[in-house]
Amino acid sequence: RKELRESLTGVSPIFTEKAYFMSDEISLVDCCLLPILWRLPKLGIELPRAAKPLLDYMERNFAREAFQASLSAVERRMR
Repeated sequence: RKELRESLTGVSPIFTEKAYFMSDEISLVDCCLLPILWRLPKLGIELPRAAKPLLDYMERNFAREAFQASLSAVERRMR
């Protein structure tokens, strides 16, 4: 958990430059990454304020209608 939290915090600045992961358009990388990020609280991982660009990316994309529609009932209850 600690290693994952530190790794995500370390790559957080990447999310300041583009709307999506190193891209102006959503890609398969985002489609793979966002479900993992959605599950962080269930895994007991809380990102620090230093990860603000990543937290902003998460908030922006979790609010997308398509992302919300992709969640199962169990996944919706995770947050």
